[in-house]
Amino acid sequence: MATPLDSPLVRIEDFRYTDGSVVLQAERTLFRVHMSILSDHSRVFKDMFPLPQQTTVAGSKLHEGRPPVQVQDTVDD
Repeated sequence: MATPLDSPLVRIEDFRYTDGSVVLQAERTLFRVHMSILSDHSRVFKDMFPLPQQTTVAGSKLHEGRPPVQVQDTVDD
């Protein structure tokens, strides 16, 4: 089920680590997780994270001081 783009963003506390190094956004849900763990389990993330990262994203808000990395996966994935 698609979520409206104007609905508020939700943080999942079970996947929000205070020392997490990256904020992922799936649909309207935010996860703060560890870049190294994602890289260990995903070739896509392993190849993506060494690339220079933008510190600001036009039209996008920072979440906990970081721009969210938007993924096409559903929240359940």
